[in-house]
Amino acid sequence: MNMNIKDYAKKINKEAIYCCYDTYIENPKEYEKITRYQMLASLYEVFTQEDALFHLLSYEEFLSLKECIKSPKKSANGFIPHKNS
Repeated sequence: MNMNIKDYAKKINKEAIYCCYDTYIENPKEYEKITRYQMLASLYEVFTQEDALFHLLSYEEFLSLKECIKSPKKSANGFIPHKNS
């Protein structure tokens, strides 16, 4: 199925999108003054920035990710590595 972003936005619960939008967008618009599509577009901009992980992860999460990258076969935070790793 080939669905464009505007059609996809219509199928998502606005409250669910706004929860993410309000968390990750620095100066979010009010719920009543923004569309689902506008929120998705704003989130896309944040998640595709080169330094997005720096803004989205806590310091502890960043350190855990860095450790996983250094030692991919070692489990981090109690997760068991996949057999094929």
